[in-house]
Amino acid sequence: VLAISLSDGSERTLLRMGLPELIAPSPYGGLVAIRGFDDRLRLVDLASGAVTSRTLRSAWVLSWLAPDRLLARVSGTAVIYDRELRRQRRYGFYRAVGQAYVDGALYGTDRYRLVRLELESGRKRTAGQLPDRGIADLVGVPDGPEVRVPRRAPKASAAGRSRACAA
Repeated sequence: VLAISLSDGSERTLLRMGLPELIAPSPYGGLVAIRGFDDRLRLVDLASGAVTSRTLRSAWVLSWLAPDRLLARVSGTAVIYDRELRRQRRYGFYRAVGQAYVDGALYGTDRYRLVRLELESGRKRTAGQLPDRGIADLVGVPDGPEVRVPRRAPKASAAGRSRACAA
């Protein structure tokens, strides 16, 4: 796994391993999480080159929640690891995809639903209805507009959509 400078084209080796499956650089800087096809999750410290690793089977998403918190989607669960790759918390039966972390909650899509997982309480709920089930990814926007989630998700109506299209 190489790091390539976009400004001058220089490169350096971050890690020698078999083929990586998932690579997640921390948006907070300093760390890169890498899961290989060998079922190993590795955390590379970019300053020191130190590598921490653990076995992690069936992971299909890696996402940073904080400088020292990494979320891995493992089968139908969400698992949070610390900087030493020690398991901090596990949320069972969370199958949404395209997750985005915003203000202590994880959002994802489940067909036509936008779902929300409160990381503190572990509570899961529908946050809204989606117009299309083909939404592949979500992005959390720091300091973005406030979104108020109603206690019950609104239902989209076909009549409302056709009026909006005709306007």
